Amino acid sequence: MAAFDVIIVGAGPAGCAAAYDLGAAGKKVLLLDKKDFPRKKSCAGMIPASVVKNLRYSVAPVLQRKVSRSRIILNDERSEYISENISLASREEFDHYCLMQTLQQGVLFKRIGGIARIDLSGGVLIRTEEGEELRADVVIGCDGAISTVRKIFWPEVQPAYAFALEADVPHCPHIPQEEICFDFTAIKNGYGWICSKKDHINVGIYCRDHRYIKKADLICFIRKYDLEEPPEISGAPINIGNNATSPAADGVLLAGDAAGFTDPLTGGGIHEALISGQYAAQAVLEAHCGQSFQRYLELVLPLQQRIENKRRCADFLYARIPSEQGFAELLHSAERLTS
Repeated sequence: MAAFDVIIVGAGPAGCAAAYDLGAAGKKVLLLDKKDFPRKKSCAGMIPASVVKNLRYSVAPVLQRKVSRSRIILNDERSEYISENISLASREEFDHYCLMQTLQQGVLFKRIGGIARIDLSGGVLIRTEEGEELRADVVIGCDGAISTVRKIFWPEVQPAYAFALEADVPHCPHIPQEEICFDFTAIKNGYGWICSKKDHINVGIYCRDHRYIKKADLICFIRKYDLEEPPEISGAPINIGNNATSPAADGVLLAGDAAGFTDPLTGGGIHEALISGQYAAQAVLEAHCGQSFQRYLELVLPLQQRIENKRRCADFLYARIPSEQGFAELLHSAERLTS
């Protein structure tokens, strides 16, 4: 039976962030995923400056360009512009690059069909759907919104799911390539975006409640901006809350989307995935007597508090759209009332 110090389930940003730091520290790490990389990922590919700054390596080779401003629409009468510092990337390329950097730290990667069972008797024992048994001291669940690790250890949790739909369409001369458009009138309790990438436009809609979004909403948004209708639409759920459930227990840590560490206002989660993955690694490395979960809870508490503040801001902001107030003014009011 193969044995490791840590097994990480999910090789996205959270999983790679944890694996990189653990591998660099000399731990024997196995990274599991149901997909081979590179793989298709439903995401606009807007990489915040905080992600570029906090990664342990440069991702310049897979960044297409920077965007310095966004167009914000809160009602159908006017637009406003705010400064941004966002890099654009293909998530297929970005995630694959991060995985390759992680494997250079001695981390092992294995594709599996899924996880059948996890036992915590005498450490962590994982049985894959293929019947292979793998042992470790700790398992870190970074396996996304529909997390198998979370379902096994916290079956009572009913996450709050948002949803995003997106499509790629050809460039249009009337869509500026130097800005990102965020239209908060596109869908109730959400927004639409238009983002010009290297060889196409990525267009999508986000809704904070997965029950009230459908492909027809995206088609309407596409038609509103006179874009070409896409041959294919993809989408994914986003876990914007685990009902205050602890993201850790003895021998088990959750990071990223699996833990509900996402921004409830925008649905973005790459920053939260990166930071929580690094915290998970730090907790394992600093743990005394194997109590990594206690250290992890200490580390992620400020992150949880920031996400909760953003949740209250999102409640305030979305309840007031369409709005005659400017975006910065509205956001400032939300932050003042929810602090």
